[in-house]
Amino acid sequence: MQSDDTGIMPDHRAFVDSYTLSIRDFGDGEREVMVQRYDRRTPTCAEGALMAAAAARRGSAVAMRGSARLVDPGPWDEAFDLEAYCAWRDARIDFDRRRAEHRERAARRARVECAARLKAIKADRMLTLTYRECMTDRKRLARDWQEFVRRLRRYVVTGFQYVATHERQRRGAWHMHVAVSGRQNYRLVRAVWRSVVGADNGNIDVRNPWREKKLRHKLAAYMGKYIAKNAEEGELGERRVWCSKGIDQAPREVYGGVFTGWESAVELANGLLDPALPLVAWFSRRREILFLATSNRC
Repeated sequence: MQSDDTGIMPDHRAFVDSYTLSIRDFGDGEREVMVQRYDRRTPTCAEGALMAAAAARRGSAVAMRGSARLVDPGPWDEAFDLEAYCAWRDARIDFDRRRAEHRERAARRARVECAARLKAIKADRMLTLTYRECMTDRKRLARDWQEFVRRLRRYVVTGFQYVATHERQRRGAWHMHVAVSGRQNYRLVRAVWRSVVGADNGNIDVRNPWREKKLRHKLAAYMGKYIAKNAEEGELGERRVWCSKGIDQAPREVYGGVFTGWESAVELANGLLDPALPLVAWFSRRREILFLATSNRC
């Protein structure tokens, strides 16, 4: 079919609705199904030619800007170079924007990893390792945590599987949230923690609700909240999640481009879940994501 004078096909659609469906199976009927909608851009012939020409022109321009990207051109005086200042300002704005995007993506990956490993070990309890003093040194927290795990493994014969993250309190002190599976010897755990930080300095709180529905998903959301908080306050590249070795994450199966709309995607998602198990569901308007999951009683 021929295009008109503007280079647009008569039946051309600038955006096409696309849907992807991803599945994770944790065994015993526990599954996660996530449906995501996004607009797939379909450029016209004329736009494609213009974008190719613009990309070719940007080759030399990007190289010129790269050398002065983050170099301050200096104070405002007679020798002030306005063009260099504008280039530096635009590059700085772009750098800050991309850094914020990288930080958000890193936090999102950490939350997804934390939730997947927490459900893989079938965590149903949370331990909170605290300091009585106002301990504000994060490096010390990491050292104390590693020493705590090393000492605890001397006494726990069957292995100690965990998923942990840290949090800063309002007073500035650090503490650790640790998700574990099954009942623990809390007296032993508390004694080992106090042997690391001091008998009068440390304590352990336990969240152990009996047979609470959907607890595993609540723990994942609870820890994900602190991971996002750490991403906002911490530095890039800073470790946010500690996990024991040997946790096998459930593989993710992704299907895309085979749905005609929300109805067909949600119908398939419902067919993959066990109706006899408690259902967890939420929808994100900002990211156009529907999340469905089933969970056994803890």
